[in-house]
Amino acid sequence: MSATKSKGFGLFKEVVLFLLTIVYVAGPVDLVPDFLPAGWLDDGLVALIEGARLVQLYCGKKGGGFFSALSRTVMVIAILAAIGVVALIVGIVALIVHLCQ
Repeated sequence: MSATKSKGFGLFKEVVLFLLTIVYVAGPVDLVPDFLPAGWLDDGLVALIEGARLVQLYCGKKGGGFFSALSRTVMVIAILAAIGVVALIVGIVALIVHLCQ
């Protein structure tokens, strides 16, 4: 594959990932429904991860520095928050199962 085709596909992939992020955040179908108290957490995490990825992709290529370190920090925070959301979901499901018995 030539360099131009590869670069064009990379840009296409970035645009598709960005649009999928917008659709997920704006759409009514989520991992955690928006009517629950923690419903906006997954939307925020997806937006945060995509933002950190884009900062890393476009600002991190300029020799690192502030934006590269910031995007790595944001990515770590987003991953820890995602683990917290999963723990919250498991806890809610366990509580519902316990109350229904």
